[in-house]
Amino acid sequence: MTGTPAPKHNPGGACEQCHDALGVGLVFAAAGTVYATGHEPDFCYGIDGLTMTDVVVHLLGHDGADIAIHPGETGNFYWKGPLSLPYLPKVASSKGERAATQPHDNGDCNLCHTDMAGGNGSQAPGRIVVPY
Repeated sequence: MTGTPAPKHNPGGACEQCHDALGVGLVFAAAGTVYATGHEPDFCYGIDGLTMTDVVVHLLGHDGADIAIHPGETGNFYWKGPLSLPYLPKVASSKGERAATQPHDNGDCNLCHTDMAGGNGSQAPGRIVVPY
């Protein structure tokens, strides 16, 4: 399965937390931003997924489904379809891959992958970073 590039707004922000606060409710099964470095501030554009076409975010569902999403031009990505929890995320490119070491049960990726690391009490080392 393949997702479409996300819109250009609020890179780095916790997607679901923001949408929920606006009263929109939960919109995405998973969403976040891919960056070039691990400690970029909120609202700073991530990688340009339209130029870096080999970058793919993979969500490996508990059911074995591999959902592949190409980030958009600000590094944002999202998936609105089904996602079997817990899932294992990774970012891959022609240079390699960076994979989570623990299964995830929350798809609001930027909630934990913050500029200062350890968002939401997690052990996330910082932003979601493209392999170089």
